[in-house]
Amino acid sequence: MSRDGTEVWFTLKDSGKTQIMSTRPPFRILSTIDSGLITNHVTLVDNSAGKSPM
Repeated sequence: MSRDGTEVWFTLKDSGKTQIMSTRPPFRILSTIDSGLITNHVTLVDNSAGKSPM
């Protein structure tokens, strides 16, 4: 979950994709990204450069 609680990122491990879902109604998928085969865990980082998935 994002630090501000507005997004949940989850992996679709077998398809090599990661989806980003809004935590606010209507709870829609915001984006699907190719993250590579057997993606396991997603880490979100907020720093002086902005927000970034790791």
